[in-house]
Amino acid sequence: MVCPGQWRKAFRLLAKGKDINYEGALSPVDLDECGNATGITFGLFKVQPDGATALVTNFGAGPQPACEDDDEGDNE
Repeated sequence: MVCPGQWRKAFRLLAKGKDINYEGALSPVDLDECGNATGITFGLFKVQPDGATALVTNFGAGPQPACEDDDEGDNE
């Protein structure tokens, strides 16, 4: 798994011919055959009269897994 800010890890894995699983800051990111991002998750929020926000609904994929720090290893 490759997370935001782990570009060196992504490039190392790609240079070795490995596939990567990129977990974006917003949600998991899958690329189609044209390189376009798919599977992005986002939420619809409503601003309350007091200025607070309330989540109305989520769209897209489910929750993303936790990302760990890049330890310069090549674990996916």
